[in-house]
Amino acid sequence: FEHALPAIQAGAATTKVTANYLALLEDTLKQMDGGNLTWGGWNKLSTAAPAAGLKPVAQPVADVAAMVGQHPRLRADIRDYLVRIFALAADALAAYADLKRQVGAVDFTDQERSLLDILDEPSVAQTLTEELDLVMVDEFQDTSPIQLALFLKLAGFARQVVWVGDVKQAIYGFRGSDSALMKSVVDALPVLGGAKSVLPFSYRSRPALVGLVNEVFGSAFAGLEPAEVQLTPKRDEIAGAIAVHDWMLDGSNHELHLEALASGVAQLVNQGAQVVEAGTNILRPLRLGDIAILAKSNDTVKKIAACFRRRRIATSTAQPGLLLRPEIVLALACLRRLNDPSDTLATAEIVSLADCAEPESWLTNRLAWLDTDAPASKWKEEGREGFEAHPIVATLKDLRAQAVLLSPSEAVAETLMRCGIARRVIQWQPDSEQARLRLANLDQLAALVTQYEDECHSGRQAATLSGLLLWLQDLAAEGLDAMPQSGIDAVQVMTHHGAKGLEWPVVVLCDLASDVRDRLWGIQAEPKATFDVHRPLHDRFLRYWPWAFGAQKNVPLADDIALSPTGIKARDNAVEEHKRLLYVSMTRARDMLVLARPAKKAVGEWMATVSLDTVLPAADTGPMVLKSGVAVPFARTVLSGASADLPQTLPTGDLTWFDHAVALVDKLPLTVSPSSLEGIDARVAESVVIGSRMEVGDVEDRSVLGQAIHACLAADLASDDCPLTVGDVLAILQRMGVAEAVDASSLHRQVGAVR
Repeated sequence: FEHALPAIQAGAATTKVTANYLALLEDTLKQMDGGNLTWGGWNKLSTAAPAAGLKPVAQPVADVAAMVGQHPRLRADIRDYLVRIFALAADALAAYADLKRQVGAVDFTDQERSLLDILDEPSVAQTLTEELDLVMVDEFQDTSPIQLALFLKLAGFARQVVWVGDVKQAIYGFRGSDSALMKSVVDALPVLGGAKSVLPFSYRSRPALVGLVNEVFGSAFAGLEPAEVQLTPKRDEIAGAIAVHDWMLDGSNHELHLEALASGVAQLVNQGAQVVEAGTNILRPLRLGDIAILAKSNDTVKKIAACFRRRRIATSTAQPGLLLRPEIVLALACLRRLNDPSDTLATAEIVSLADCAEPESWLTNRLAWLDTDAPASKWKEEGREGFEAHPIVATLKDLRAQAVLLSPSEAVAETLMRCGIARRVIQWQPDSEQARLRLANLDQLAALVTQYEDECHSGRQAATLSGLLLWLQDLAAEGLDAMPQSGIDAVQVMTHHGAKGLEWPVVVLCDLASDVRDRLWGIQAEPKATFDVHRPLHDRFLRYWPWAFGAQKNVPLADDIALSPTGIKARDNAVEEHKRLLYVSMTRARDMLVLARPAKKAVGEWMATVSLDTVLPAADTGPMVLKSGVAVPFARTVLSGASADLPQTLPTGDLTWFDHAVALVDKLPLTVSPSSLEGIDARVAESVVIGSRMEVGDVEDRSVLGQAIHACLAADLASDDCPLTVGDVLAILQRMGVAEAVDASSLHRQVGAVR
């Protein structure tokens, strides 16, 4: 540093590059003096450089900094960090276990572990051996080690065992599943006394798409022969319909790519693309609800949904953000005002959203109110000269006296109903689909309230309106306020992982040019030796290599570690899992598969794992002829944000709404029982004689006798062609225990008179 610094200081005034390098040197020296220079700081110094003329001067600094991987303190720091983090994890697990014992709770892992222990009990083992006929396990490829241990123990008790799985769809490595488990079990089937059967048919996709998947993945998976991958289609081909679209998304950034994606969806719908109605095999025009867009991350899913909302293309996604929707903001403002009469911010939100009032109007009114001697919290709750009360705020004032007696779900239901929230929010836009979305969001809020009450009940805590509002606030902060997947005609937007097990007529694949990321620097459970299928939990350990270089990405030491046997294995596992994920995504489509790729980066690591780019034709139109001879109808289109839009239909005619009652009014009862009425002032207008008076004996409960007579009348009148017999009447009286109180023949004559 001492040798390089004077020359660097002298050259700093000549170029910006050297000035930046000088600032880095000075900052590094300052951190070294303070004893807080990070390992990431050392790495940054090893890759930084001044202007070309001063690089020889700075090279010794870079050489010393590049030796960071050999520094004994780096290894000591990592070792100390690992000891501390594992000790902290152990303490946290112990505290968590104590808390569960205190509240009498178990989680899913507890259930698995307890069941594993119980199966070792001799009495349990004997009972299961005697009684267990069949064990069936679905989605076996997603099995975790502890689940495999359970399945193997159960298999030892059962007379027959069936495991159904597809190793090509093992995509949940980040959740702890291990595709190697299924491969090991399949290899060990002869020893276990079992056999493997391959299901050879595809009932979902049209032949052109099945042929494409066979071509791309037939030889792609390590350890699987083509015959174990390739399927035979059972559906008929769709004549004249494109099977694969290749969308080239124009634009210089991700936002423009999303705009182009929206144009592609609009273009498909506008062109009237044909899809096959599942179950009927009838061709019909494409609808928005037939389309699924798959992205690699939840963040991208949210961005796609936001872009489509701006373009007025309806989407359905299970992403968070429910509490940010305006109809939910209005409902929560009402609940806050109900809970706290001094919450004037809630009042402002109610006035602004309920009436779509401009801020200038209600803010002026608010300031004028504050100039009076009236309490600030009474604004819009009470009317005064020159000031009108708002009907919602006034309603909440009347409801507040009852609120202390209501459960949170009752308070929410009463508030939404009394304040007419549903009526108000569907008036915001003359759009039936938007109205359905808003009402579905309100229903989702009610479902969350029920979830809060259930959690309070499980935790033996009181459920209150204040607690609900705080719970919802925490839910939103954690990103758990998922919006409903409503049944409206809308594009489904989700992650590639989330699409597993689902299918759609049209599937759009995004992020195909993204990088393949491994879990070398994450925490992984691994076996120390060769996996033993008979002891799936034996000799497993947690491998955790912490990243010590902060936000630094260009780290020579990390590149060296990536070339180690562990690094190579992690990379190979990541490549194989990305192949499986792409297989899952490409097999979701029934009629049409769309590859959505940035025009400026059409090929990337993910699609290159299976050489998908080499299968696609160079020409923009015409069939894609596969090695098998299958011709796949294909089209390539360059799209931009201006390529297409969905036509917007304007509402016609007047929109009429029922007035919302400000106050509740007593209504007449739905049903009236004349014999139970008391204090009624009435006069006889007309008398009609039906049949003759019956003699009725003593009966302990005359209401039961009345019910029996009503039952006979109802049964007789229910059928015009088959009136009751005396025997039928007697049977009814006997079943209801009043056969001694009235003569069956007399009642039968009375029933006939009524008929």
